[in-house]
Parts: sequence; C-alpha cells; structure tokens
Amino acid sequence: MNYSDEKQVKLNNLDFAASGHFTCTIAIERPIYTKESAPVELTVIEKQREDPKIVVRKAAYTVGEVLELNCTSEPARPTPAVTWLLNGKEVSRLFLRRKLFREGSRSVYTSRDGH
Repeated sequence: MNYSDEKQVKLNNLDFAASGHFTCTIAIERPIYTKESAPVELTVIEKQREDPKIVVRKAAYTVGEVLELNCTSEPARPTPAVTWLLNGKEVSRLFLRRKLFREGSRSVYTSRDGH
C-alpha cells in the first residue's frame, strides 16, 4: 500500500529532512473546535556502510613514545561515537586527546587520539 489519507500519512524514501516532531490536528466546524495531538519525535538514521578503520602511524613503539591512532568512520547520522578499547577494556579518557574532523561532502568522521 502506498497512500496517505486524512487518517494516516505514508512517506517513502525518507531522508534526514523527515526528522522532527509530527503532530496532527482535528477540527470540527460546528461549533468551531480544534485540538492538536501531542508531538511524536521521528529520527531518521543512516548506518555506516563499512566498518570503522584504524590507522597506526608505525608498527612498533618504544617506552615513553606517544601512540597515535586514527579511527575513521563512513558517513552516518547521528554522528558516531568513538570508544577506544585496549585488549577488550575501554581506554581511560585521561589518556585520550580527541579531535573530530568532517572530511568533505562525504561526511567521513575521523577521531584522532593520542595515548
């Protein structure tokens, strides 16, 4: 079924512009009366098409050096959150310096962390 009428709306091929608060209003002409529904929030998401990628500047480090890692995510909405794990355990935020970059029109998000 592909239709909308006074009781329902069907939207095809959603994009991010469809995100927001939807309400409906009823109206009775005699006597004049209108009533609006409570808003319903709709969020349109876009999942990443590929897994995130990690780039390491070099293969081996010595004690005392700064480890620099780069995690890049394909376009996604909402913006992905980056969490760093070391041997399955979350890396303390005390060791992270985080910068988020948006690269061009593709909306590729990169987080660069130093540990």
